[in-house]
Amino acid sequence: MGADSLYGNLHHAHNVHFLATSYSFRGDYDKSVTSSRELLGMKENPREVKALENTRTAVAQGWFSMMGAMVQFRKWDDILSDQLPKPEKPRLLAWYHWARAIAQAEKGNLNEAKAESTLMSAALFKHKTANKGKIRPEMKVAEAELKGHLSIADKHVDKGLRQLAKAAERERRLVYTEPPPYPRPVAEALGYWAMRHGKTEIAERAFKDALTQYPADYHAQSGLRVLREKPVSAGL
Repeated sequence: MGADSLYGNLHHAHNVHFLATSYSFRGDYDKSVTSSRELLGMKENPREVKALENTRTAVAQGWFSMMGAMVQFRKWDDILSDQLPKPEKPRLLAWYHWARAIAQAEKGNLNEAKAESTLMSAALFKHKTANKGKIRPEMKVAEAELKGHLSIADKHVDKGLRQLAKAAERERRLVYTEPPPYPRPVAEALGYWAMRHGKTEIAERAFKDALTQYPADYHAQSGLRVLREKPVSAGL
């Protein structure tokens, strides 16, 4: 890449994106974010900037992998700060508001979460327009998952857990790609919410589902370890 100014960065970006995702799944947040930031430093050329649905550039892949790590590690304050830059491309912007909506829901800020959800919907409309009238399957799953977070934040816990379980099933049916098209298994979110509200059987099943989907998933393993080490009460 240094020797040939015309050589593209797509293959390098793909490899580093995969590396950042692997770091995230094995529990190494700092290395995941560092790898992602390397890609964020590779600016898009004017043609790439204009391609609204091109999310395979180094910058786009770096942003997605960093967002995924922040969500997977439950770094809600980092997500809501300027540590997660606001992207311009519609699909990435939808992910941005999705992550912020989940962060607000996790912090118990229902109105703020709903506001972010509305902004996500607006970004998805622009994504659909740029994508020839279609919303990508993973974005539909993201919408479905977010409904579960909003329900739980609105004190409808059982309803929200059911919505998350259905979203997890849809996410597992997504076409396999490397790295995955979804930030982290929805089952992880289901497990942590269930554990937080004392639904230990649901939590254990969810974490085991995540491990079936992604063997050696550090986050699912951590959830199971907490369940086995001490009783979990509502409000954890």
